[in-house]
Amino acid sequence: MNDRELNRRLKDLAQLREVYRPDPTWVATSRAHLMEEIHRSSEAERALQASLKLPIRMPRTGINKFMFALRPVMAVFVVAGFGAFGWLASVSASFGAIPGDPLYALKTATERAQLTFTADPSARAMLHLEFLGRRANEVASIAESADAGRGDSVSLAVDELQQELKSVSSTLDEVQSGGSLQNAASVAQAVDRKVAELRTVLNKTKNRLDSVALKKVTDLESSADDVSLKAVAVLVQTAKQGVGPETTDVATRVQEKIDDAEQNVIAASPEVSDQVKAALKEAKDAFAKDDLEGAVTKVQESAELANQDAAATVETAANTNVNAPSNDNVNGKIKAIDVQ
Repeated sequence: MNDRELNRRLKDLAQLREVYRPDPTWVATSRAHLMEEIHRSSEAERALQASLKLPIRMPRTGINKFMFALRPVMAVFVVAGFGAFGWLASVSASFGAIPGDPLYALKTATERAQLTFTADPSARAMLHLEFLGRRANEVASIAESADAGRGDSVSLAVDELQQELKSVSSTLDEVQSGGSLQNAASVAQAVDRKVAELRTVLNKTKNRLDSVALKKVTDLESSADDVSLKAVAVLVQTAKQGVGPETTDVATRVQEKIDDAEQNVIAASPEVSDQVKAALKEAKDAFAKDDLEGAVTKVQESAELANQDAAATVETAANTNVNAPSNDNVNGKIKAIDVQ
């Protein structure tokens, strides 16, 4: 069933509900009459039982009337049950929706409901990471499609992805300030891992994007790197307190961040390159002294310089992008993080 057929059937059901709705006057009159009959039968029964001094039993006629009164209530529950099953089916169908689809609003509304009923900051952070993976998969799905109008759709999908990335960053801050070092370490590890997967997907979609979407993805990559560096900084702080990953593992991750940052020197303009190199030298010096916090701070400084430089030159790079679909499929879609 396509979306048009679904919408048509929903409208038909709405019209039938109006046609078969009972007249309010009839409902009120019937209810009053029924309650009068039940009351009269009950009074007679109580008088008879009192004279015979036997336990009260409702006569057969009373049971029939009671069941008659119960039928509309049962019907309401049956209809409500069908409505609930229909709603659940719609929610399930919406999971594959992408920005621009009729069911996409239901998909995001369901996610917001999940967040509303999740009070624990760590659990909320994990939910945002799951939704981040969904947004990344939506970008990949649109980018690999042959739809002629995919440019606007992928641009909208990247906007949704950027917003979810901001939510991930905010919840990481919330968990870090919550006081539980163990929770902060667990969430930071999950964030760092998920952002790495996100970068993999984005790299495989860039050769399929037009200039507008490409600029947004470039900005998104910079934001993703910032969030990853923030997560590593949290890991450094928790490891220093003896919580979370081993210090040696965290040190390895800091070294990887320094290596990644050196790639930004290659892409940076001559005016910025020297500044980035100077910041990275300080990062290496701090790392050599086992000052992991100082090393991460300097890597963040170099990344900020590189991001500013990239923002100034991305328009030129976007103009050289070929908007023809590639023969390579967009693989490596992001899986949900195991929160256990």
